[in-house]
Amino acid sequence: MRPPWLTAGLALGLAVLPAVGASAHGLSPAISGFYAGGLMVLVTPDDVLQWIALCTFAAMHEPNRAGWTAEALVAGLVGGFALGSLGLVGSFPRWVSGAELLVIGALLSAGTHVPFIVLTGLAATIGLLRGAHDGLDAVGQPDKPALAAGIGIIAYLVMVIGISVLVWLLPHITSIRTVAIRAFGSWVVAIALMLGAFGLVGH
Repeated sequence: MRPPWLTAGLALGLAVLPAVGASAHGLSPAISGFYAGGLMVLVTPDDVLQWIALCTFAAMHEPNRAGWTAEALVAGLVGGFALGSLGLVGSFPRWVSGAELLVIGALLSAGTHVPFIVLTGLAATIGLLRGAHDGLDAVGQPDKPALAAGIGIIAYLVMVIGISVLVWLLPHITSIRTVAIRAFGSWVVAIALMLGAFGLVGH
């Protein structure tokens, strides 16, 4: 049986395809705000690693529950975007993202099975911080709803694809699953420390 979150993700993908075709033929210039929002998703290395880690944690749970991780992340992204674009929050220090990445990497390298409620809270928090950053960049732009829609829908599609791949993959690599996850976690920790060092040098 296909999990509901996967069905929703596929439906969203099909809904976006006509708009893609229309835009490609110059028939829908107004949709530019939506694509601009989509391009705000996964623009930095720490974003990519955080989302892969969230997908990995989600895939350790039952498939019917895993998709809630994507929904929690999207809720955080859209909520953070609204707060940032309305000027209700300020910018966050660069080390905050590095600290998030370091914590996630440490949990993975320790082989931690994150409780589901903690996982959804973590996803929402990551989304909130990233969304607020994007919202600050959008202050003064007239197409905020389209930007928010682009961020939310593209983020959901990316997460659904990532979770789906890992839900399928992990049962097929049971012999090396623990080693692979811990190795990935150690790599994430190393990247977080490297990004933190670059940040200090930049100051």
